[in-house]
Formats: sequence, structure tokens, C-alpha cells
Amino acid sequence: MVRVGELTRHYEHAREAGATIANGDLKTWDGILFEDQNRSVGKTLHFALVVYEEVAMTVTIGFDGSTANITLSGNIDYSLQEDIRRANQQALTNEQIKEICVDFTDVTFLDSSVIRALLTLQKEADAAGKSLVLLNCNRNTLEVFEIGGFDRMFQFR
Repeated sequence: MVRVGELTRHYEHAREAGATIANGDLKTWDGILFEDQNRSVGKTLHFALVVYEEVAMTVTIGFDGSTANITLSGNIDYSLQEDIRRANQQALTNEQIKEICVDFTDVTFLDSSVIRALLTLQKEADAAGKSLVLLNCNRNTLEVFEIGGFDRMFQFR
């Protein structure tokens, strides 16, 4: 927990990073819940911020020897399905590729359509004799996979 006394420092750091603060949202900021003990009434008061940063939603693919690297960034949702499908097909149809790595380092959100696209990619990669590896999933991203039991269907690194 971060004490309320540190709230200003975190707020200023977020602003310096180019984020905007949404007032009135009672959620956590990057998983941090701000709290302080109100000693006069003996209750714990919870304060939180939600930080929004404009992040481009992108799907890119690169090749390095026998590895295809698909990099996702930003809020990955249904609107990027065509881009994901194209990247998957490029990786699958390249005969030199033996391993397809999908990098989640810069993913801030993903919805079920992304998991569906990855399940399709896993099936097609298996049929083509290629391996699929999901890289650099943060705690929130892994939780999305775990809730649906999909964490057992993919290889993570």
C-alpha cells in the first residue's frame, strides 16, 4: 500500500510521464491502492487514481532467422483483428519460420477476441509444425488468460 502522503508524488510523476488523471474514478492506479488511517473516526479511507495515457494500438511483425516476432502494443481489442490475422498469416506462410513469438511487453489491455485469435494461431501453428510462445505478459495480462483457463493452452516465457 502507498500512503496518502505519497499520493502527490505519484500524481506528479504520472503527470510528468504525460498521463492524464481522471478525477472521481474510484479504482486503482496501476494496481496501487492509496489508503490512510483517519484517526479521528477510526475508519480506513481509500483513495485511488486511474491513469490514462494515450497509447497507440499496434500489431507489428519482424523476422529473425527462424523466428517470427509479433509485437502487440496498447489496448488490443476486436478493432485490431485484421492486423492480427495478417501478422499471423505472414508468420505461418513463411517456410523458414519454426517459432512464432507474440510479445505482450507493451500491451495495456486485451479482450477475448485476442485470445480467440491466439487460439486459432496455436491450432494453425501446430498444424504447420511451428511453435507458438507468448512473451512478457504482465500480471494483468496473465490473469486474463488464467481466468478462462487459457494459461494451460499456451507456452509462456
